[in-house]
Amino acid sequence: MQNQADFTFIGFPYDEKSSFRRGCALAPAKIRAQFFRRVVSELTPYQIRLRDTARIQDAGDVVPIGTDVQTLGRLEKKVVEVVAHRSFPLVAGGDHSTTLPVVRGLSRFYSEINILVFDAHPDLYDEFRGDRLSHACVNARLLELDIVKKMTIVGVREFAEEERQVWLKNPDVNVIFAEPVRRRAIPLRFEGPTYISIDLDVLDPVYAPGVSDWSHQGLAPSRILEMLTLLEAPVVGMDVVEVNPKTDEHDITALVAAKFLNHVAAKIVSRERFQVE
Repeated sequence: MQNQADFTFIGFPYDEKSSFRRGCALAPAKIRAQFFRRVVSELTPYQIRLRDTARIQDAGDVVPIGTDVQTLGRLEKKVVEVVAHRSFPLVAGGDHSTTLPVVRGLSRFYSEINILVFDAHPDLYDEFRGDRLSHACVNARLLELDIVKKMTIVGVREFAEEERQVWLKNPDVNVIFAEPVRRRAIPLRFEGPTYISIDLDVLDPVYAPGVSDWSHQGLAPSRILEMLTLLEAPVVGMDVVEVNPKTDEHDITALVAAKFLNHVAAKIVSRERFQVE
């Protein structure tokens, strides 16, 4: 990278690990457009506009080339490059397999990382339809990484018994179902570096029709934003995933995804900038 930036937007147009409805590969372009043309100019709850208070660089897309493993490895390498330049990665997927190489990249710089996931599904299958890298397995793969200290999954309302057994047997996995979160925002606090992944299907389809796997009785965007505001943790990276432009209406889901990126970035700017260990 030629120039330093406080934040670096990385697109990952990849949906080879989707199991239900393809189309997430089209999302980074839509999210990017909403983020740079509109959202960074909006006044945030922190009373700042991101464009006026931070340097933001667009690193373009990590284009899928070669095998799935090679493609995921290319994203990991890009994240390493970004963080080595002391820039905060804002990643727009792609299906949820996006998260695994991003966290692997961050593992070069942090000895431990907490994972905070907003998702309608726990994604804890050991394998799904014969694929251990499926988007439905991403959290299971993350738990295999030595650096993952604690995982909290917020907004769950659909799950398989196999997944339930994983979290019941793992004291480092905390699942917060959608119902209590619909009633009130739940404050969360983490010690040590924390990574945020937001699967847009955590939202109710009325707010986010443009996702690959709809799930009703979900959350409102305002509740997610409230929880991000209340969050106490040194955040070191984030992604938004599973936006599907093929099912979106007037790019409203892509806009919400861009707003989540902007909100977290503005929260970081309003505090001390993140520090690499």
